[in-house]
Amino acid sequence: GQLESAQRLEQAGDVAGARAAWKQALALDADTQSARDALARLDAQADDAEFRRALGESLDALDRGNYDLAEKRLARARALRGADAGVQQASARLAEARRGQKLVSLEKDAETGSRGFLITGDNEYLAPYTQALQDLPRQIDRLMQLSSDNPSQQERIQEMRAVTEQRISLLQQGINLR
Repeated sequence: GQLESAQRLEQAGDVAGARAAWKQALALDADTQSARDALARLDAQADDAEFRRALGESLDALDRGNYDLAEKRLARARALRGADAGVQQASARLAEARRGQKLVSLEKDAETGSRGFLITGDNEYLAPYTQALQDLPRQIDRLMQLSSDNPSQQERIQEMRAVTEQRISLLQQGINLR
């Protein structure tokens, strides 16, 4: 009875019903190895499904630019599967996205510092500009290293480098005119 019912539910794909039936079979006969094996198998399937869901949600969040959510979902996937290749790839994408975000932040710092100096004439406002001048090339170089296996990304990063250098040149011209 109970074992056959659990097997039918599992074969039909009713994981919750099968788990309940296998648990009931265990409660009726604690020595039922097949019930213990089936519960372990169902648990592994549930973990696998949760892993795929967490990893998929992480990648979706990353594509939408929601890095905090991507990080949370990736942490869940990592907790379920450890150093899985999919987790490593998603982690690398997230790190790359964060570096791109850092690059934009540095550019804003340079603009803010130069603007503060242009308005006030106070050299203290140049500190974020000066720091950004030092950090921007390193960040771009790091992105180039990380994307060494992706020619289209390399091309986009080179374009970004050229635009960044042009923007910095314009900021420097304004500072020189002050």
